[in-house]
Parts: sequence; C-alpha cells; structure tokens
Amino acid sequence: MLSDLPPEELLKLSESRQAQLEDAIQLYSFFAECDDFEKWMKEKEKLLRAEDDQESVDTARRKYEKLVTDLSAAARRLEGVEEGARRLAAANHPRAARAAARHRALAAHWDALLRLKQQREKSLEGASR
Repeated sequence: MLSDLPPEELLKLSESRQAQLEDAIQLYSFFAECDDFEKWMKEKEKLLRAEDDQESVDTARRKYEKLVTDLSAAARRLEGVEEGARRLAAANHPRAARAAARHRALAAHWDALLRLKQQREKSLEGASR
C-alpha cells in the first residue's frame, strides 16, 4: 500500500505522476489545437471552392479579401502547431513523432489551401476583366 511507503518515496511518486499529467495535458492541448485548426482550414477550403453564379464580381472579391485576411491571421496558428511539435520533441515526449507527423499533415493541408487561394484569385481576376 502507498501508506506504507516512506515520505520521500511518496514525494518521488507524486512528482512522477505530476510530470506524466503535465505531459498528457501538453499532448492533449497540441492535438486539440491541431484538430481545431484543421476544421478551420476545411471551412475556408469550402468557401474558396464555392462559386455562386448569382453574386456579383464585387461581392465575390469582398468575400475573397476577407478570406485572405483570415488566412494571413491564421498563419500564426500553424507556427504555434510547429512550436508545439518542437517542444514535444525537445522534451523527448513518447508521442513526439506522432506530433511531428500531425504537424507535417497540417502544413501540407495549409499549402494546398494557399494554392486554392491563388487559383481563386486568378479566377476573380479573370472575372473582373
């Protein structure tokens, strides 16, 4: 039983447990941010792919410009994910490789989103003419 252990041993066990809990919190926070960011990117991707023949070019351009502003602001989120993956690796977290893979997947999705943004921009330029 734990009550039979000397106080020093109990202190070591509690410190070990606290470190494990902090690792779990760090990992959970990392993957929660990844999931939230991925969901956000999918929503923006839908907006970029949506074409409404009924809306004017000016309206479409305004929507696009708002989207570009949102994308610029969100670039920091990807940097935060990258930093989180680096912190997990630096701490030799048991799931650091999984976190790095998740970061790479998000970065690839981000790059695809930026390419889609460029295509939409070219489409709007063509429509403006």
